Amino acid sequence: MMHEDERLPALRLPIRIIAAGAMNTSVADLAHWMRLHLAKGDYDGERLLSAAPNNELHAPRIYYTSPRDVEFEETHYGLGFRSFTIAATVWFGTAAAGSAGARMTIVPDFGLGVAVLTNRSPSAVPEILTCYIVDRLRGRDPVNWRERHRKRRQEALAQMPITKDARAKARHIGTRPAHELAAYEGDYENAAYGVMSIRTEAGALHWSWRGMGAIMAHRHYETFELAEAKDRLLPDQLAIKFLTDHEGNVVRVSAPLEPTVKDIVFARLATGECTDAGFRARCVGRYQERHDTHDVTLDPDGRLVLRPDNQPAYRLVPLQGRRFRIAELEGYSVEFRGDATLEELIFHQPNGTFVAARIEG
Repeated sequence: MMHEDERLPALRLPIRIIAAGAMNTSVADLAHWMRLHLAKGDYDGERLLSAAPNNELHAPRIYYTSPRDVEFEETHYGLGFRSFTIAATVWFGTAAAGSAGARMTIVPDFGLGVAVLTNRSPSAVPEILTCYIVDRLRGRDPVNWRERHRKRRQEALAQMPITKDARAKARHIGTRPAHELAAYEGDYENAAYGVMSIRTEAGALHWSWRGMGAIMAHRHYETFELAEAKDRLLPDQLAIKFLTDHEGNVVRVSAPLEPTVKDIVFARLATGECTDAGFRARCVGRYQERHDTHDVTLDPDGRLVLRPDNQPAYRLVPLQGRRFRIAELEGYSVEFRGDATLEELIFHQPNGTFVAARIEG
């Protein structure tokens, strides 16, 4: 594999992206696979796949990107294929990266299929050879694809130190995290991206997600970043920002996992006594704050319910430690304080913090 302009031993990289898949195969087997698709599901006179699902696999569904070569039009994702058009002819292709650079392309209108496997990644060879072969088989004057890629590579290598220098200058020197490292520990979840875990190890934060892991370095303020890794799969220099609530508690992390959209936000999963059924049972009782009383009860599923005077019932969702967020009120939470009897119910609200004392229960 290549890292910038340095050659490194190849990696065996497992696929951990939920929406992705792969197969281990040979160029000979890919030739059989291309014949099946070019014949719209027929192979050596035997119908293995009807034409309708075969067309569904190729149909453009999601916009991918604008092409970097003027000969190509916009690219879209299909199901396992990418579709793109060159000289009014639709191509379908798929590529692989990791320990090997590979590319398979079919041009159904001309009955062409090209598969290129290499032992280097990233590699421009599969794309260069594919485009050159299709140009020749179609009788077109070949574009100098190799020279184009060579020029792009030189430009990319020249840009790398400039980018690194700009990144270093953007850092705010002399800042410190707002919390002790232990305050950042926890599991953070996003419904689409899964669980990201932060732990402290040997006096530093350690990040893990989908089988990857790395030490986090403090960049500035509440932002940490991953190191640059040459020899393993890692989102190099990924910036991870910790977000707090009004009380200064770390409740979320965000990271630019998708460069064309806003940062992806992961919510901190509940930990501590609030997750314990025995502790929740001790919270049950009546509390009073000046002239208002608040009844805390358990529902049939063992979850806490808050019933203030002259207000609807609110669900208390475990947060951290002895804190619960009020599900129906954004930015509102409560905390139980005390020893065996939990004498106080603390309300954390956007307009202030209020204390209710236990009077019954």
